[in-house]
Amino acid sequence: MLFGMKGRQVMKRRILMLGGFALGDYPLRDLAAALQDDGYAALPVPLPQDEDLPAGLAAVCRRYALGADDVVLGWSLGGQLAALLAAAAGCRLVTLASSPKFCADEDWAGGMAAEAFARFVRRQEAQPEQNVAQFAALAGMGDDCPQLRQIVREVRARVPEGEGQAAVNLRHLGWLARLDTFACLHRLPVPQLHLLGENDVLFDSAAVAARLPQRPDVQVRLLAGVGHLLPLTRAQACAEAVHAFLTP
Repeated sequence: MLFGMKGRQVMKRRILMLGGFALGDYPLRDLAAALQDDGYAALPVPLPQDEDLPAGLAAVCRRYALGADDVVLGWSLGGQLAALLAAAAGCRLVTLASSPKFCADEDWAGGMAAEAFARFVRRQEAQPEQNVAQFAALAGMGDDCPQLRQIVREVRARVPEGEGQAAVNLRHLGWLARLDTFACLHRLPVPQLHLLGENDVLFDSAAVAARLPQRPDVQVRLLAGVGHLLPLTRAQACAEAVHAFLTP
């Protein structure tokens, strides 16, 4: 809590932060710290684990009393869920390395091909821990960060494991297969910030940027030399962009 010049208590603006598939909230660690240093109440929030996604999102809204004064920030899969939460609460939205639609179909060519995604799911079913470790390495591809190898090693060392987590990961893959939040983003009447890595290998960032809302209150930035792990490899740049977005 912060205090004004006359002693009046002023609450820090909350930023609820949602991570992505399988890697927990570790990729958001440095960004959360940077946002805390900037005076925000950055709060990592676990992804819903319910079979019923709408029920899980409603539970998040209730648990954190999410309101219009808050900000919802999501990385990767978390960006899609953050969009749905922002729509429910009417609050500002930030997404990082997140495509509104991760799987390609006849209407969207900017995502992962159906066959490639199906192979990924089969590997997750057969060798969950190895598959998640390979995913961490894949997320780091295309990034020119000098510390990338060390960052990927740290991410892999902190991957949540266990039979329960493996089941949750498969559930989250099901969400990735069917979620499409493009329409949600276009209907969402709140300021939005979308940061994308130009070298993201999981989806076509330029195609995503072109299909996002083209309005004055929607900011879209493509970061050169950056891949899917941009909250970790460019934590300070992300924090600066978020701070500028939230500063009148």
